Amino acid sequence: MMLHIARSRPFAFFFSTYRIDARLEVSPEEHQAIRAHRLDKFEIFHDPYRDHLAAQAEAARGRVKALPWFSKTPEADALLTVRETGRELAFLIRARFAFRITVGNLIAGVSITNRGLNDIAKIEHVLHE
Repeated sequence: MMLHIARSRPFAFFFSTYRIDARLEVSPEEHQAIRAHRLDKFEIFHDPYRDHLAAQAEAARGRVKALPWFSKTPEADALLTVRETGRELAFLIRARFAFRITVGNLIAGVSITNRGLNDIAKIEHVLHE
């Protein structure tokens, strides 16, 4: 098993961008073992913003649970319930599609582009670890 990482700085007109190309080279036996134990789904890195989105979804769920069961204006309560449930689902979907790297991504090869050199350095450090 060998990890190949290449850092580059592609040309951009108005802002600097940095890129990491990473690929995990495995033998056929190692690849078979990884798939047999479902390690290709193992998450190596995820965007911390995903945790923020999940917290917002949990807060929306708490607001739905805090609504009264019966009140004088059931239409308004139903509208609030639908709105907060929709917000919860939107946050959960956005969190699901947040940036992440799995072992399967590394085996296939992944290219990561970011404006911040510090962010690229953090991702590279996680990949080395």
